[in-house]
Amino acid sequence: NWSEQRVAVIGCGVMAQCLVDGWLKNSIFQADKMNLTDAYPAGIESLKKKYSNSAVSSNNIKAIEESEIVFICVKPFMVESVLIAALKESPLVFKNKILISVAAGLKLSLYHGILKNSGVSAIFRCMPNIACRVDSGMTAVCGSSALDGIKCDQALLESTKSIFEALGGWAAIEDEKLMDVVTALNGSALAFGCLAIEAMADGAVSMGLPRALALSLSAHALKAASALQIGTGEHPAVLRDQITTPGGCTIA
Repeated sequence: NWSEQRVAVIGCGVMAQCLVDGWLKNSIFQADKMNLTDAYPAGIESLKKKYSNSAVSSNNIKAIEESEIVFICVKPFMVESVLIAALKESPLVFKNKILISVAAGLKLSLYHGILKNSGVSAIFRCMPNIACRVDSGMTAVCGSSALDGIKCDQALLESTKSIFEALGGWAAIEDEKLMDVVTALNGSALAFGCLAIEAMADGAVSMGLPRALALSLSAHALKAASALQIGTGEHPAVLRDQITTPGGCTIA
């Protein structure tokens, strides 16, 4: 029961807050059992105002010690130094913890190399996106046990589904080599979708449509296309062909 666990979110920036917002809204975790950290005073003040029922500080060690699940959400180039600093101050701070990292591009082997003698229970690598804050973000997860650094207990991997599915969706990635592709597609493709929305809206504005209406219609068009593909399972080309009637405005 994840909701009964204490959670540390190390580096509670934009992506982390999208996750936290989704978790709290869907009662995945409880606010009074969350420890959120930030390295900067301004960030800490902002978190305290937004998450008044959670513990907020710059003390990573205390947050980890008080939690069963540790989410590493700092920028990728900071991960190694953050983990090493924590171990240097408290060598067994990760003992019996489940560690879940959202840092893009970092392999599980890095974590196992740093945490090999830490007593950590399991390590997961995941790739969500910011749509988690509106329950529309898919999260891909791969992981391994701390014992062999290769294979993850399947039941434990499956159990992460309930952490992320309510935030939009969940997918298990068995081969970690695919995570770089997943990062590009699941993590970055939203930006291309936003670019398409903007471009379609610009075209509509150039033809006289008010900007707000143009953006709304453009965004809903992409949302509708996604809902059709997900809901029907049809190939996009099949759906496109259904929309493109002979002699109609779409083919023109």
